[in-house]
Amino acid sequence: MVDMNYDGMARYIYGARLYGGNMEDVARWMASDLGSTAPAQEDDTGLDALYQAFFAKHVSRESLQDNHARFLVSLQALRA
Repeated sequence: MVDMNYDGMARYIYGARLYGGNMEDVARWMASDLGSTAPAQEDDTGLDALYQAFFAKHVSRESLQDNHARFLVSLQALRA
């Protein structure tokens, strides 16, 4: 099992809030990146599995930074 990337998760949450998004936006983004559907926000087990899989895919700092930058651009476009 991969350790939870709390710093990475915080960046996504902060970025979402900064551009008017929420945790649902974060989960949808991560699920889309993994080619799956986002679990319901009440599904703690499903969300945990989603976050674990996402951060297992984006292990390198560069990969995570690039993905986060695309996430922010997509939020800006949605909220424009």
